[in-house]
Parts: sequence; structure tokens; C-alpha cells
Amino acid sequence: MSTTLCIPRIDSKITKERIFSIFRNLNWGYIENIRESNLIKENDHKRLVIKIRFNKENMNIMMRINQGETIKIVYDDPWYMRVCKFIPL
Repeated sequence: MSTTLCIPRIDSKITKERIFSIFRNLNWGYIENIRESNLIKENDHKRLVIKIRFNKENMNIMMRINQGETIKIVYDDPWYMRVCKFIPL
């Protein structure tokens, strides 16, 4: 079962390839798709939407996100991103 995640705000210099690498290293599951969204009106930030199939070992993370929890991922200390469930507008 796939889950759609959202990174609501991240520096626009961070590439999709970098995000893919970060999530691959987390080993949460199979990343099906990463999309950039231009909904943010700031030039130096963007929003990312990630479709992922969680591994059985990481179903607890999926459940936490589906219950509305935001997960903080440190990718380049002290830089971090917040990951939450994607809710379409």
C-alpha cells in the first residue's frame, strides 16, 4: 500500500535526486515518485510530494504519519526537513 508524503517547505537548492538519496538511506521503503510543487510563493523554497510504499519493518512510521504526526528528518546537521501526510487541496 502506497502512502503520499509531503515536505511542505524545503530549500529550492535541494534536488529531487538528493531527496531520493536521503529516503533511500532511511530505508523506509520503495519510492515510487517525487514531485516538486510550486505552491509556495517564496523563490528560495519549494514543496515536495513523495509517493512511497513502506517496508513491513517501517509500518509504524507510516501509521504515525497517517495519524497526523509530523516526522523530522535531519539530512545535513543541523539542517532538517519535516515530513507529513500529503493532503490534497
